[in-house]
Amino acid sequence: MGEEGAPNGTLGPVLLFRMDKAPNSPDSRLTPERSLSTAVLAPSRTFLFLCDLQKFLSEVLPGEKLESLPVQTAPVSLDTLQSLPPLTLGDSASEPLLLGLLNSSAPTLFSFPRQLSELQEHRVELALQPPLLAMLRLRLEEAVAQMVRESVGGRDIMDRLLRLQELSVLPREGEDPPAGTQGNPREAQYRALLLLKALQTVLGAWEEERGQRAARGGQEGPGKGNVCQLHSLTVSLKKYVLNPPTTNIKNCQGACSFPLTNTNNHVILLNSHWESGFPLERPPCCVPVDYEDLQVAELDGAGTKISIKPNVVAKACGCR
Repeated sequence: MGEEGAPNGTLGPVLLFRMDKAPNSPDSRLTPERSLSTAVLAPSRTFLFLCDLQKFLSEVLPGEKLESLPVQTAPVSLDTLQSLPPLTLGDSASEPLLLGLLNSSAPTLFSFPRQLSELQEHRVELALQPPLLAMLRLRLEEAVAQMVRESVGGRDIMDRLLRLQELSVLPREGEDPPAGTQGNPREAQYRALLLLKALQTVLGAWEEERGQRAARGGQEGPGKGNVCQLHSLTVSLKKYVLNPPTTNIKNCQGACSFPLTNTNNHVILLNSHWESGFPLERPPCCVPVDYEDLQVAELDGAGTKISIKPNVVAKACGCR
């Protein structure tokens, strides 16, 4: 390890590596990007899925490219919004929770940690009963088919969607999973549920974008331009790494005059009093009268929690 008479009588430390694989094997090389742990442990299917899911959402819903009204400049922190107690996804998740997620059409935001490497040990399993599993499979197939029909994102987006499908395949009862897709079937149920919520959010955003184009093109129909009705209002959100980074909460605007929209007896009398020339400090206003919740899937190394932010997205307008 050294020779007598070395300069200053000192010896430097020696670090030895033993490589059991053939010298030309690609796995036998250690690089600065490749640690001993990653050389031994391959990433899980769930980790690969989450990496692809984040890229998919970032590519298909880039906030700066959404055709919408101007985005609010100051981002709103999700932590400032009222929230129901978070619900934990896992094999002990209740059937009503899972059924509610499958039936909900509310948009879902995905909160990722700052570094995706924090999700390397992320494992979540679901234990869906056969009826719910069949419902999940059907809803996911329908959402994928609609994505393929519209193919708004182009070839690259469709390729990534195919990869996400492969990582969350749900074989039918009695069928073997396709070759190369073997894994924990309960983790596959979890990945399939996340993919369904992501696709529902994407499809909903695309539908909103079409509606905005139609409104700008004057295709709403004659006489509807100034009537109390829903309009798009996109706000910027802040919560670590959030996909999509914005959400369309919508808003109501338009005139409240006969025929009144979605009104009640109080507003009818109020409007009659105002139109008869009597002064009012506040005439009837066009406001939201029904709301939809916002779902946030918060992912971290410990698992996944679903946070419900109630009354976020306006669904219907009325004169009040």
